[in-house]
Amino acid sequence: MDLGKSVAKQNEIVLRLAKHVIATTTTAGKTSNLVFSPALIHVILSFMAARYPGDTEDQILSLLHASSTDELNAVSSKIVTAVLADSTASGGPMISTANGVWVDKSLTVEPSFKDLLENSYKAAFNQVDFRTKCLVLQRKMG
Repeated sequence: MDLGKSVAKQNEIVLRLAKHVIATTTTAGKTSNLVFSPALIHVILSFMAARYPGDTEDQILSLLHASSTDELNAVSSKIVTAVLADSTASGGPMISTANGVWVDKSLTVEPSFKDLLENSYKAAFNQVDFRTKCLVLQRKMG
């Protein structure tokens, strides 16, 4: 796999998507405020393809013109480690992102999925108690 070609192909696809989003948010010659991150859209779709094998994976691979989830994961890893890297030392920007996944502690998570999140997507992985912690929060607020 040529990572450079994969990144270029993914850039072309998400920019086409960005143009579509921008075009659909413009009505009667007026534009609205819009925040859109093609890189983040790519990372989220790649993550979903890796997490949901089968029909969802196939649809995302087709949409992104990728041959495999391995290709998508490699491109996403490149985005997270290179594109979103701190460039302030060379006079460039620093883009901060917060990637994380929270899963209820009652659920079993495959080690390979946790590894993918932490290593390819540089995302925090936390197992939390949504059932009782949410009830405590509701009682405090209510």
